[in-house]
Amino acid sequence: VLGARQELFDDPAVRPFAQPLACWSWYRGFDLASARRPRVFAGFHGRLVERGENLTNALHNLDDLEATRGALHAAVRAIVPEHQGFAFSAHDDGTVTLSLRRADGLVAAPDLDDGLTRALCALAAAMATEPPALLWFEPASLQVPEALGAPLAEALLARAAQAHVVLRDPPSWLQDALNTALRALPAGESLRVERVTAELGDRPAALTTEKFGSLTGLSPVP
Repeated sequence: VLGARQELFDDPAVRPFAQPLACWSWYRGFDLASARRPRVFAGFHGRLVERGENLTNALHNLDDLEATRGALHAAVRAIVPEHQGFAFSAHDDGTVTLSLRRADGLVAAPDLDDGLTRALCALAAAMATEPPALLWFEPASLQVPEALGAPLAEALLARAAQAHVVLRDPPSWLQDALNTALRALPAGESLRVERVTAELGDRPAALTTEKFGSLTGLSPVP
């Protein structure tokens, strides 16, 4: 929207934000059928797309990197205590399949239950190694299990150090988990956390916030 009109794009108050915000991600639900596809073309994706179609690729990336592997498996164990890891099987046609390794064997991606699939999508989105400038989460529509609260909160706070994270109407269990994670931040580390109330309508004063500041020193409006 910011770049749709040239005069807006050229505005010095808008231009620094137009290109980065063109790559934002809006997570308001996942396509579970696509996320559970039996085969996808092999690859490592640093971001989960909005509907979760590249879940296998995103998990493959997180599992491959030493910096994220441990946190990913610890988060999955919060939901599936018997979780032992992931198995990625390559095929001659250039595709790969995803399976969850448990003590009692492997569970292929098409056989994962809804709650676990949603949880894996949420983790892959929040733990993105190449996050966009803006991550917009609508937790209520994601329907992730409450057991994911602590690891999801930690992942979101980690991303908030690299990107602008917006949570729309987070459930109470996620708010509690976020408050706990914020208190656990090491001394000297801090994040700017604000609560914003938006009312879309025809009234002149449609937006109210607890804190508001100008986008840049050049912006004539907040």
